Amino acid sequence: MTESTPETGPGSGPEAGEVRLRGLPVSPGIAVGRVYLIGLPVGEKGRTAIKPGEIEAELAAMRAAVEELSGELERLADAATGPEQGILRAHLMLLEDPALLGEIERRIAEGQQSLGASILDVIATYESMFERFDDHMIRERALDIKDVCIQLLNVHVDRCQRTLLTPDEPIIVAARELLPSQTARLDRGKLLGIVSERGGMTSHTAILARSFGIPAVCGVPDLLPALHPAAMVVIDGTTGDVVVDPDDATIERYRARRDALAAERLAVEPVDRGPLATADGTPIQVLANINRPDDLALDSMGLAEGVGLFRTEYYFMTSRRLPSEEEQYQQYRDVLERADGREVIIRTVDAGGDKAIHYLDPGHEDNPMMGSRSIRLCLRKPEVILPQIRAILRAAMHGEARLMFPLVSTRSELEAATALVAQARESLRNDGVEHRSDVPIGLLIEVPAAALNLESLLPLLDFVSVGTNDLTQFTLAVDRGNPAVSHLYQPLHPAVLRLLAHVARVARSTGTPVSMCGEMASDPDHAALLIGLGYRRLSVSPYLLPELRRRISRIDLSAARRLAARALRSGSNREIKSLLEAENRRLTGSGS
Repeated sequence: MTESTPETGPGSGPEAGEVRLRGLPVSPGIAVGRVYLIGLPVGEKGRTAIKPGEIEAELAAMRAAVEELSGELERLADAATGPEQGILRAHLMLLEDPALLGEIERRIAEGQQSLGASILDVIATYESMFERFDDHMIRERALDIKDVCIQLLNVHVDRCQRTLLTPDEPIIVAARELLPSQTARLDRGKLLGIVSERGGMTSHTAILARSFGIPAVCGVPDLLPALHPAAMVVIDGTTGDVVVDPDDATIERYRARRDALAAERLAVEPVDRGPLATADGTPIQVLANINRPDDLALDSMGLAEGVGLFRTEYYFMTSRRLPSEEEQYQQYRDVLERADGREVIIRTVDAGGDKAIHYLDPGHEDNPMMGSRSIRLCLRKPEVILPQIRAILRAAMHGEARLMFPLVSTRSELEAATALVAQARESLRNDGVEHRSDVPIGLLIEVPAAALNLESLLPLLDFVSVGTNDLTQFTLAVDRGNPAVSHLYQPLHPAVLRLLAHVARVARSTGTPVSMCGEMASDPDHAALLIGLGYRRLSVSPYLLPELRRRISRIDLSAARRLAARALRSGSNREIKSLLEAENRRLTGSGS
């Protein structure tokens, strides 16, 4: 239910017409602007009106959907036989029927309805028209029309979700659940904020919003029914408040808060750009997590000592086909040259699960997060990962590249992955292509089995990094994107901390560099604990670098070690949070 009376914002209460909602604050800041709906569920909110100036675009979208569906049906019909072929040919004929298409066009042009709404109305009209007849053939005709219309609707929705967003003005994106592939296509120059019905602190929507440095609120119940196209919306990524159709006074209050927050950020103490150390002189490295080359520009102050995680899958997501070796080489070279001699850890494509890439479809899986994804998918499809490894080895001629494999569970998987690196080196050598054969190889620890069996994996590795998002999810058997159990997703759970301590201890005992690039490292309140556990390299979203550096510079190593020891003896997430709150009040000088 939407909130219509409780006070949730900075003002004195919602005015007439305002709808106030509350979700999970996942990326701080305040955004005020028009909403842009993505992937609107046509069954619930399909009957949306359009403006006269949008009619031609809707008609063009219809023609594109018809053309795409026609091609698909033609291919299926050519491959089919018997009755199936007859049905497909009949559907093709319906798709060319001027009466059917004319009905849809009329609703768009004269009724000023969206394509989705027009298709739904045509389905309802034909169902109503034919239900009065007892004739079996007429009923079959109605069923065929409905079938074709639904297919057309599905193609249109899919096209909308794949299309790069290019709105005319800065917008707040709203969705039931924003897919990583959709987020990757957003025009960041026009993106004010994100709000969604689903997702939490570690959803990919939240992670990307923080990497963009924009406000975001996820897990907002009944969000979509409260919205309408181009509605004015306010979101507060610090409190989780969302206001739909705010009045002028509410807008001004939030804009004033937004401007005040911006002024506070500019007024904080300056950040030292030199080598970073704790208050007692212990060297600590901070690095940046990025999704594409131009993300390095977000570190405008040059505070990162390198790139601790380059998520290459976002380049794959924005491509309509598998990127060629040459295309990937140019991407990786671009990042390495922008890094200007600093190290760059390039993670091989982490596809599958909640990061679906349509041309790398592993097929139906009942539990895709634990299925054929990431390195598992790549080992099944060497045609995906071999060109990527070759491109990384080639690009390494232009900087300090590191290659990292994700989601490895067993030594045999790691052996198979490193064998592919050897194969790539040999093929490049045979082809006479310039490359580096000594690129360090690392592993992203995301699976408890890999963490507990790290001793047997280290002889094959030059470095390790910890991805706390999946590690926490798999350790606690919690789907971090499921709101029904998201309260059980606890990065500070004692079992998770003991795994983190084990990884740091084993890696450091062999002199293997160990870093953390998961979202746990992105919370400055966790810095003292992680340093106390033995981590000396933290990789985070670029916009978090200033605050993280400030916090680290105040930490005393001996105090951090005492904090970690007490946390490891604790029996609950609540106890550990209390310890951290007390330590961070001391570090920040806050009395609350």
